[in-house]
Amino acid sequence: MIVLRCSNVFVLLHLINQIAMRTKNEEKWLSHYEALRCYLEANHQLPDKKKVENRGLLNWWKYNKRLLKTGRLTEERLELLRQLNAMRYNKLLEL
Repeated sequence: MIVLRCSNVFVLLHLINQIAMRTKNEEKWLSHYEALRCYLEANHQLPDKKKVENRGLLNWWKYNKRLLKTGRLTEERLELLRQLNAMRYNKLLEL
């Protein structure tokens, strides 16, 4: 199950439309993606590795970076991670 907490309606509708065709692993990946996206919207940076409550999001981000470096990441996931990365840096530039 994906818990939706953010205001980006387009992304949410897209996820809802795609959910019937997803496996459990893909649903879990998308829920982590959505959680990190919400965290970035609220905090404008990746979670702190020293704070236990959001460490899982940081570990998920680092694991996916490792998958990218080894070439085991799908194009769809790569594009979603690029959006998160751009979101991170755009917020820094706006400050």
